[in-house]
Amino acid sequence: MKRIFLAIVLMSLVIISTIQAKQSDHNKVIILGSEPECIAAAVSARKLGYDVTVITESERLGGLFTEGMLTVLDINFDYNTRVLHQGFFKDFLTACSNGYNIDYKLTQNFFNSIIEKYGIRVIYRAENIRPIIDKNNVTGAAFLAEGRYQQIKGNFFIDGSSEASFTRKLGVPYKKGRAEFGQPDLAAASTLMFSVKDADWNKITDFLDNDDDERTGYKKNAAWGYNVMYKCPIKDERLQMRGLNLSRQNDGSVIINALLIFNVDPSNKSDMESAYLLAKSELPNIVKFIQKNCKGFEKASLHEVAKTLYIREGIRIVGEDTLSGTDVYEHIDFPNTIAYGSYPMDLQAVKKGEYGSALCGRCLYSIPLGTMIPKGFNNILVIGRSASFDIMAHGSARTVPVLMSMAENSVVALDYSIKKGIPINRLNRSNIDLSAFYKEIYRFNGFTRLMLPKSHLDMSWYSPYIHDLRSKGYFTMGYEAYDFDSIENTKKSINNTLTLFASHSSYTLSKPCKTLIHTLNNTIKISDLCRLSSCLLDKELKSPEDLLDQHIIDETTYYYVNHEKSLTHGEVYAVLDGILKHIYPYKPLIIYRDAENVIKE
Repeated sequence: MKRIFLAIVLMSLVIISTIQAKQSDHNKVIILGSEPECIAAAVSARKLGYDVTVITESERLGGLFTEGMLTVLDINFDYNTRVLHQGFFKDFLTACSNGYNIDYKLTQNFFNSIIEKYGIRVIYRAENIRPIIDKNNVTGAAFLAEGRYQQIKGNFFIDGSSEASFTRKLGVPYKKGRAEFGQPDLAAASTLMFSVKDADWNKITDFLDNDDDERTGYKKNAAWGYNVMYKCPIKDERLQMRGLNLSRQNDGSVIINALLIFNVDPSNKSDMESAYLLAKSELPNIVKFIQKNCKGFEKASLHEVAKTLYIREGIRIVGEDTLSGTDVYEHIDFPNTIAYGSYPMDLQAVKKGEYGSALCGRCLYSIPLGTMIPKGFNNILVIGRSASFDIMAHGSARTVPVLMSMAENSVVALDYSIKKGIPINRLNRSNIDLSAFYKEIYRFNGFTRLMLPKSHLDMSWYSPYIHDLRSKGYFTMGYEAYDFDSIENTKKSINNTLTLFASHSSYTLSKPCKTLIHTLNNTIKISDLCRLSSCLLDKELKSPEDLLDQHIIDETTYYYVNHEKSLTHGEVYAVLDGILKHIYPYKPLIIYRDAENVIKE
C-alpha cells in the first residue's frame, strides 16, 4: 500500500510540475527594446500577472527620453483640451513632469524604479538578437549578452526594437522612409539633442516675451524661438540649425532641440554612428554662435550630449491594418480601436533649406489594433513608431503619448486573447470579442471609446480630388481649418500644394513658374490656372477647354470651373490635382522584405 501511495504521490507531483511548467511558459512575455512604450507594455503585462523579460541593446532604460534626451512632450488633447491619454502615461507624466516638459533625470529614475517595483527582468547590451521559431510561431529569442550566447523562451513577444529589427528578421513586409510619396530613401531629419549650463532663463523668457514674433514664446520650463539660428554657418550639407526648442531641467541646465541631420538611415548602424559623430563635432561652433547671437546664453557652455540621435521616421511594418492620413483627416472610428491620437500631422524637413509642414492641426482620430499585428504571425506585436502607419498618419501617431497608450492597451488585448484561447488577429476582427474586450480594458485602466467628429468633405463634388492630393502628401490645411467653398486667398492653396509637391517628389519648380505664382492675385480665376498649367507643363493652354482636351481636367471639374468668377479653394484643388498627375505620375508603393534570419526549432 505504501508503495502504491508513494507512486501516486510521485505521479501527482509530476503532473503538477508539468502543469506549472506549461502555465509558466504560457505566461512568459518577452519585450524587445527599452523605449518608453516598451516600459509601458512591460509594466502592464506584470500588472496582469505575466512573467516579463525585457531584452535591449541599450545600456539604460527610456530610449528616446533618456539616451536621446527628448524632454518636450507632444501631448495629445481631446476637444475639451483635456489630456487624451491616461493609464501608464498619466503615472509617468505625474512623476516626471517639471512644468511643461519632463526632467530627463527624473525620467531615468522613474523607469528604473518602476521596473524594480514590478520585478521585471532586464537584459542590457544584448547583441545579435534573433527570433526562434516553430513554423509560424515565435517561441523564443537568441542573443549574445554578458559575453555568452543565450536563449530565452516565451509565449508572446512585443517588439519595440529599433526599426522593428526583431520582427523584420521574420521576413515580415515593411515600408521605408517616405515610400508613399515614391521616396523610400528619404526621411525626416534626425536630431542630436544637447544641453548647456549657465544660461539665464529669466533673460531668455524676457527676450521671447518682447521679440515681436508671434511664432516664439515660452510656457513654464519650455521655450521656443531664436530664429536667427537658421543663419548659423554650417558647411556640411547634412547638417542644419533651426530655431531653438528649449527645455529647462531641474538642475538649471537647458536642453536644446535644434540640430538637424539629414539623410540618416536608422536601420544602418554605421550610418547612424557616422551621422552622430558628424553632428557632435559641430557642437562647439554651434554653442559659440548661440553665445554671440541669443540673449540669455552669453555665459552658456556645453553641458551634456545625448547618447543617440532622435530618429523621427524610419521603417514601418505592414500590419493587419494600416492607419492612413485619410483615416486621420476623416476621423475614422475603427471598430477595433486600441488608442486615440490628436496631435497635428507634422512632416519634418527632409532636405537642407526646407522647413517641413503641418498637414493638419489638432484632429481627434482612432487607431486600430491591427496596426501592431504583423501579417503572418499571431504571437508577436510591433509597438512604437514602426507600427503599421502610412507616412502621413505617422506624423501624428509617432508621438510618445500615443505610442505608450497603444502599447499599454495592446497588452490588455493580448491578455484577453490568451484567456479566451483565440489568436489576437481573430480578436482584431471579431465584434463580439471586441465588445467584451472593451469591458476588460475599462476595468484595467479606464479606457473608453470616444465619439469622433464627422467629416463633411465627402459631401462635396471636389472631395475625390482632395483625397487624391492628400494621399500623395500634396495637401495641407495647416494648423487652422478653412472653408473650401470660400474664394478668399485661394492663392494660398496653390502655394501650399506646390511647396509640398516639390518636397514630396523629384520635381523642381522653374524660376519662371515661381515668378508667375508670385505675381498671381490672392483670389484665383480659371485663367490664372491655365497660365500656371502652361508654365508647369510647358504647353500652350489658354482656356478650360484646352485643359479638358488635353485630359488635364475631367468633365466634372470642367463643369464647375468653366466660368469667369473667382474660384473656390475646392475648385482650385480639383484643377491642381489634374495638373500634378500630368507632371509626376503616381509611383507604386515599394514594399520591402528582408531574408529570414531566424533559428528554427
